Amino acid sequence: MQLMTSAVLPSDSTVLRTDLTTLDLSDLSSDNVLRLRMSVSEFRSSGRRLIAELYVMTQQLCVMRDILGDRFRAFVEVELGLAPRMISRYMYINNVLNTHFSVDGQIDLTEANAFTQRALALLSPSTDTHVIEELRELASQGKRIDHNLVVEVMNKAEADAVTQLASTQADLTAKTRQLTEMAQQREVERARNQREIEAQAELLRRAEQRRTDLEQEIERLNSQETQVRFEEKEVVPVGYTSVEDAVNAKTRELNSLTAQREAVSAEISTLNEQKQKLQDAVQQVSASASQFLGMKEQADALIAQFPIALLKSLSDKDPAVKAAIASLGETFVMFGQQLAKAGA
Repeated sequence: MQLMTSAVLPSDSTVLRTDLTTLDLSDLSSDNVLRLRMSVSEFRSSGRRLIAELYVMTQQLCVMRDILGDRFRAFVEVELGLAPRMISRYMYINNVLNTHFSVDGQIDLTEANAFTQRALALLSPSTDTHVIEELRELASQGKRIDHNLVVEVMNKAEADAVTQLASTQADLTAKTRQLTEMAQQREVERARNQREIEAQAELLRRAEQRRTDLEQEIERLNSQETQVRFEEKEVVPVGYTSVEDAVNAKTRELNSLTAQREAVSAEISTLNEQKQKLQDAVQQVSASASQFLGMKEQADALIAQFPIALLKSLSDKDPAVKAAIASLGETFVMFGQQLAKAGA
């Protein structure tokens, strides 16, 4: 079954020469057959024009691919005489152009024409944005972009990235050293606070003992007070001029001891509050030191696990990984700034 009859096609140049015995296109609608014929004709016409038409040619291949699906490569090999490797090359270049040179769905063919096919083949959809921007800037200045220039710009960008990473790693090492020093300082502070807590505990123990002694003395005095008897014959205690003087003296002594006990109780309460504050400070210092040391170990493991070569390889292969690496880099920069402020 023929794709289109000779009565429909005006000239041999637009006839599809596909061997239909090996490729069945009978399921295509008349609209798709017409679109397919026009794409083939446009491709052949563009191929005879200047290199600026490369994008038009690759776009027509995309149209053919959308129409034919899995039969696309077999059709193009027979109809256009393109080798499989050339088909892949054209589709790859189309992807690169659409990714890096498309603005609002339109390609600036004047800019794209500054690139040779070998130069475009060296690029990829995941090529670093800074590389693309520099190449486009050179193209806008009338510079011819060949594969040697692309390699030069890529190498420069990679060298800059390596230098920046080395600087970042050096900063991270310095910050790690600062964290270690801070952790040591926190440990010294924790030990000092612990000693203060122990000293406070000893003061508290002594105050408790003092309060116990005062309570015992108060009980003794109360017991003595109950032994004072009023009889017809007044017996004056030794050292006093009268019983009344003795009672008044003992009452004053009892009141003084009671006041001392209250003062000691207040001191004990204050010491308990200070002890609790010191314990809270020690716990906070211990937790902070542990967190800092844990973060240091994680940072060391992260640097060792992902060297620059691996990061570059992952970035080139997967745009999502590339975006994640860039985001993590920004996070490290902000964290480094925080550490610098904290250590100032």
